[in-house]
Amino acid sequence: MSAENFDRLLFETLLETGVMLDRPLHLHEALSYPFALCERRCYCLTEGLTQEIVREIVESHGLEFDTLYYLGDCPAARTSHAELEAAIKLSPGDKGIEMLNFY
Repeated sequence: MSAENFDRLLFETLLETGVMLDRPLHLHEALSYPFALCERRCYCLTEGLTQEIVREIVESHGLEFDTLYYLGDCPAARTSHAELEAAIKLSPGDKGIEMLNFY
């Protein structure tokens, strides 16, 4: 992904969710997919990722986040931080791929 397209994705995230990501979006070179981690401890992913790629993200980075959203589904713009934290804590069982299945 080019730097220009990456900047566009970051800008579209802001437009779509009203949230400026707390850390810059970056490319995971080994698997070549864009993702972002903000201080809300959730991953925001671009649309169209396959289940296999989502599994790789969870296996590689699962300890770094509490839940997973697509950029357009990020609840931060319409959900308070406290409500989001409560929802994460009330999530049943292991924060594994099953609860993160968007397909």
